[in-house]
Amino acid sequence: MLAEQKQAYLSVTDLTTMLKVAVENEFPRVQFQGEISGLKKATSGHIYLTLKDSLSQIPAVIWKGSARIDFNLEDGVEVVCTGKATVYPQQGRLQMVLTSIAPVGEGLLQKKLLELKKKLEAEGLLAPERKRAIPFLPKAVGVVTSPTGAVIRDIMVKIRERLPHIEVILAPVRVQGEGAAAEIASGIRLLNKSKLVDVIIVGRGGGSKEDLWAFNEELVVRAVAASAIPIVSAVGHETDISLSDLVADKRAPTPTAAAEMVVPKARDLLSRVEELWQRVSDFERRLEPIRQRLDELEERAGLGIIGVIENNFLKVEALEGKIQGLNPANIVKMFSLRVGNAQRRILSTGLTKLEMVRRRISEIERRVLRGSREEMSRRGLVLSGLAQRLEGVNPHNVLQRGYAMLEKGGSVVTEVSALSVEDDVAIVMSSGRAEAKIKKVSLSKR
Repeated sequence: MLAEQKQAYLSVTDLTTMLKVAVENEFPRVQFQGEISGLKKATSGHIYLTLKDSLSQIPAVIWKGSARIDFNLEDGVEVVCTGKATVYPQQGRLQMVLTSIAPVGEGLLQKKLLELKKKLEAEGLLAPERKRAIPFLPKAVGVVTSPTGAVIRDIMVKIRERLPHIEVILAPVRVQGEGAAAEIASGIRLLNKSKLVDVIIVGRGGGSKEDLWAFNEELVVRAVAASAIPIVSAVGHETDISLSDLVADKRAPTPTAAAEMVVPKARDLLSRVEELWQRVSDFERRLEPIRQRLDELEERAGLGIIGVIENNFLKVEALEGKIQGLNPANIVKMFSLRVGNAQRRILSTGLTKLEMVRRRISEIERRVLRGSREEMSRRGLVLSGLAQRLEGVNPHNVLQRGYAMLEKGGSVVTEVSALSVEDDVAIVMSSGRAEAKIKKVSLSKR
């Protein structure tokens, strides 16, 4: 009878299970702040830690993949957390299951970053049209980073793999902590002032938002924007995006990728040279018909001008012959011959008429000489006028006075109506010729 009245008790498992359900129902989501202590990272990927303040502490767990962690999780870091309260039944221990964790002050940093980004956008510093192309084959590459980190080693290895002769100039700076932003900005300005490099890589390895914050500082961002030399930003990992990345001419997900962007492979360089040579060869082939056409036009134009000049020379020679015929000495010679003939005729008719004939001859000679002088003077004036007119129409003299002949299809153009827009013409001057294309035709109205 006494055994039947014995009281039933809860088991420990029942108790911890009830506590677990009660705590989870009462505290499904809690936000709190504390300092990390006793951090342990299991091989399974789960993270175990204790969060404490000056008076109390509570254990916590972060299941693998349940929370985004973008900073260095280590003991002594003050953090803000979000999670739910639960009981670990096996030990009957109260603990927090965290769904988010961030360093204290991240909210303030994020607010500061967004405000600066908005300011830079208003100034147009984030506009895509500001981005400049990276030189295909720089003579030297500048790097602004820590002299002791893995970044400079990775960049050097990659550049030596691709083109060993490319010079790398390092501007050594601190990439995190107090004073880092000023050193980074100064390094960028120093490389610009040196004018020794064609492209600059600015970067560092991965880290927390605080570690990377120097590349969000306005001092650094404005130095990147003001650089006269194209800049490739390689800050952190692929998921880390800083304001320097947004302002730079090119963003690389990693420092190694930045080296690949600024230095081509030797094989790519040879391919580019072959491509350019092919383009030059194609252009040369396209020029051959044009050169042949120019030779034909030049030959035709030369023959045309030579023909005009030769024709004018023939006219000059004919005029010279006429001038020689009007020479007084020649006229006297001709009349002397006639006088001789007359003398012989006179002698045949008798000496009685000789004196009369002589007087007549003397009179004729005086008249001939007087008439010849007058005729010579008159003809000389006419000939001088003809010579001047001839010189006036000589194409060579006309061209020397600053005039030019316009040819189309090998023929001289004398009327504007013979021209059309886009016609190919040749402009012939005293010193040579030039090829042109008609852009506009206007018919003047007088």
